[in-house]
Amino acid sequence: MKKAQATRLNILQKAFELIYAKGYQSTSIDEIIATTQVTKGAFFYHFKNKDEMGLAIIEEILKPTLNGSFIEPLEKYENPLQSIYELMHYLLIKDKFLKPEYGCPAANFTHEMTPWNISFSKVLNELTGLWMNVMIKAIEKGKKQGFVKKM
Repeated sequence: MKKAQATRLNILQKAFELIYAKGYQSTSIDEIIATTQVTKGAFFYHFKNKDEMGLAIIEEILKPTLNGSFIEPLEKYENPLQSIYELMHYLLIKDKFLKPEYGCPAANFTHEMTPWNISFSKVLNELTGLWMNVMIKAIEKGKKQGFVKKM
């Protein structure tokens, strides 16, 4: 990974951690710069503004995490109920980053930003829709295979 790519990724990861703990609107660019130990010029080299960085967090951090941690396991497991249970157990008990007291990062972004920013609303609605579709497919598959009772 080139230095510029590593710097950008570091900014996104550290900003995501701050935003997760404090909220998007309560986290300033100056705090992000102080935490990442990059210059203001380096921040603005990678992002025009805070909102561009926030959208990059969703696209480059949240979406891949959702895909790897939520979607792929549901698609692989034969029993969707077992998959959902193991996922929730991991997220709530074992995961070192997620904190139940901070809530779900995607839900937090959705709650905080969709009323204020159309761009956030669009990408977060796509993310939520993707998750819902995978859950529905997994439960329907579970019904067909007898793991989920038909109502």
